[in-house]
Amino acid sequence: MPADSHLVVRVEELNSFVESVLNDKKPEKLDKRAENTYLNIIGSLVELMLATTPSGNSYSSFNSQASIISALLANYENRYGIKQRTLEEKFAAAKRSTNAE
Repeated sequence: MPADSHLVVRVEELNSFVESVLNDKKPEKLDKRAENTYLNIIGSLVELMLATTPSGNSYSSFNSQASIISALLANYENRYGIKQRTLEEKFAAAKRSTNAE
């Protein structure tokens, strides 16, 4: 834009833009089947990360759910949903989901 130009923005348009950005950050609500699918995947991954091979070797270096949560917080804390309380709640729900089958 030339130096003597003026930028004009309508307040309604600016508010609409801000609203759309805020709405984009909110996750969409999952239906029950999709939520159960994700919980089963999470629960299975946590179980696998804490399990051992038939010969007794660990599949991962994690020895507890708390250590997995700690690593997630250390590496991804700035991502939506990666908070200690949320992870504890989701892991517990995932454990219930995988044990229900």
